[in-house]
Amino acid sequence: LVGLMILCFVGDLLMVRPDLPALARGLWPSRGLDMGLITAISATTLSVAAAAFQAYLVQSKGWTADDLRKGLRDVIIGIVTLGSITAVIMITSAAVLKPAGIAVTSAADMALQLEPLLGRAARWLFLVGLWAGAFSSFIVNAMIGGTFLADSLGWGSRLSDRGPRLLGSVVMLFGAGVAMMAGRNPIQLLVMAQATTILGVPLMAAVMLILANRRDVMSTALRNGLASNLIGGLGLAWLLALSLRQAAAYLKPLWN
Repeated sequence: LVGLMILCFVGDLLMVRPDLPALARGLWPSRGLDMGLITAISATTLSVAAAAFQAYLVQSKGWTADDLRKGLRDVIIGIVTLGSITAVIMITSAAVLKPAGIAVTSAADMALQLEPLLGRAARWLFLVGLWAGAFSSFIVNAMIGGTFLADSLGWGSRLSDRGPRLLGSVVMLFGAGVAMMAGRNPIQLLVMAQATTILGVPLMAAVMLILANRRDVMSTALRNGLASNLIGGLGLAWLLALSLRQAAAYLKPLWN
């Protein structure tokens, strides 16, 4: 279902034929940016928690250093795919919704960008694809949080252990409960939840960067080099800046 929605977005983009000069200008940062939305996108796309969770997946699969090339291939494919999908959706939204003056306040509004290709069927296909994407992400993210918490409590660290399954189920039930309490239009709640994630991400990224350089953890051949540390340091600085900004936004009402 997610794959079908991706094909629809690509086909829609070809039909819309976006203004390429305007697209190039949009790559340059400008004033009036929605930093709350940028923070939410960064917390989602720079998925440090998913990267850390790979350590648990590798252990569960019984992988060794001989499987490193296989893991890197999967990571590269995933990053390229995610980045491409994000770009296609953003470009399509800008080309269809902005000229029409449509402000996105619900999932139904987001579906309007597919109307050039699908007409009235756009809303239903989009909602089905959105449900499929949300359901798959819901389970995975719940298992990430459940496994981290179970491991910290000493209740097991493998997906087959009872602790991660139990706490992962608790996370899913809690998330579903909050979503139902939010009412019919939880768009802003989703953005706020992703933006809040940025508060804990820098600490996790810093720990991963430190471990990748420790001699007692990584072998000499696999330890981070200068280029990896430079890229990791820039990413950490960006996440830390967003985290501090988000924390200040939450504390500002208390100061006033």
